[in-house]
Formats: sequence, C-alpha cells, structure tokens
Amino acid sequence: MRSHALWFLSASAILGQLGCEPDVTGGACPDPGDPEVHYLSRDPSYCARIDFDCPPSQELFSGECGCGCVGPEAPACPDPSGPGVHYVSRDPEECHLIDFMCSPGEEQFSNACGCGCIAPEPEPCPDASDPAVHYVSRDPRECELVDFACSPPEVQFSNACGCGCIAPELPVGSTRQGG
Repeated sequence: MRSHALWFLSASAILGQLGCEPDVTGGACPDPGDPEVHYLSRDPSYCARIDFDCPPSQELFSGECGCGCVGPEAPACPDPSGPGVHYVSRDPEECHLIDFMCSPGEEQFSNACGCGCIAPEPEPCPDASDPAVHYVSRDPRECELVDFACSPPEVQFSNACGCGCIAPELPVGSTRQGG
C-alpha cells in the first residue's frame, strides 16, 4: 500500500506539472467539515513530496485540493492533559520534518493530531491497608534519598506512590502470622 501511495503521489506531481491533475476524490474536493475527512495538507506540492498512508478503514486522496484520508474512525488524538502524554508538535506537517525519539518504554505517535510520546500507564499503588505492604515513605523524592532493606522474603518497591517492602503472595490456605 505504501509503495502504491508513493507511486501515486509521484505520478500526481508529474501530471500536476503538465496541467492534468488527476482527481482521486471523485470530482469535488472532500469537505473539510465532514468528520470522516482528514486533511494532512491542502498544499498539492507538499502532498507530492511526502510519504503517508491511511489506516485500513480509510481511503487516501490526493489532488488539487490537497491530500489526506477519507473514511470512518478519525485518528484518536492522545489527550494532552493525560498522564504520560507529551506532544513534540501539534502540527502534522512539522512532525514529518522532526526527528525525535521517545524514552525507553514510551510509545511514539504521529498522526493528524501531531506527534510525541506516551509513557506506559503507571503501576497501581500498593495498598497500604494490606498487611503484606510496608511503606518506608510515600514521597517519591524522599525515596530517592532513603536507603533501606527489606526482610526476606519481602521485595522492595519504589514508584510514584512511594517506596517500601511487599511480602510475596502466600499459597492458598496459608495465613500470615498475627493475621
């Protein structure tokens, strides 16, 4: 599909320079107000230089109106206020020019909304009311400074919730001492 789109965009650029712009949209320009129309650019010369593909549920269009995708399922935009969402740019055209990497564990995105990185969902906080959980501190900054050891067979944890020790799961039918 990508090679087909590249061939098509190259042919569109050549034909456009000869004055016979092919119309892939079926006559009229796709309506930008239609929620199923997603313009990547309205500049035909820019469209001739880029390599893009549409999701399987959408069809590529490119012509004198610009280029983009038409079909259901508008690209989902990561919520900029969401935890772990970091936009490098909100301009899809600029995103094609930016070379960036995400930190290990983060997922890169680039779509009609822009580009950036999304950190994985944070692990849930250990339940302080669980007798197997022992917090040393609930302040992650303090946890970076505190040196502590857990009694075997407990294991250390340190995350956005704080730090401490957690006893391993007990086999079914076993009980904790004092519980």
